[in-house]
Amino acid sequence: MKSKLGLLLIGIFIGLCAIKIAPLYMSGFTISNVVEDLTVEAATKGYDRRGIKERLTKRFNMNNITEITPKDVSIQVSDDQVVLDANYEARVSFVFNIDVVVRFENNIFTAAIN
Repeated sequence: MKSKLGLLLIGIFIGLCAIKIAPLYMSGFTISNVVEDLTVEAATKGYDRRGIKERLTKRFNMNNITEITPKDVSIQVSDDQVVLDANYEARVSFVFNIDVVVRFENNIFTAAIN
């Protein structure tokens, strides 16, 4: 009986982790895709910083991204490349006063201007 209770508690813990943390990773994949696509688009169409921020705002709103704002994205436009840096941390309440912080650090995208 005790082993079944232990398995039940472990199963509840794993299920709670999945319910709380999985949406952060799904948003992280969406943010990476949006920023990567916009980096390539900005390089091929020649957007300036303002144009990139406007398009980021629209795409974040369209995809219901709330973990990061366009102000948090570092944009560098030079004569030969566009670099967008969207590294950020997301925090979610886990149980009681315990929070889970997830860092997304590999969101730096570079595209050469044609």
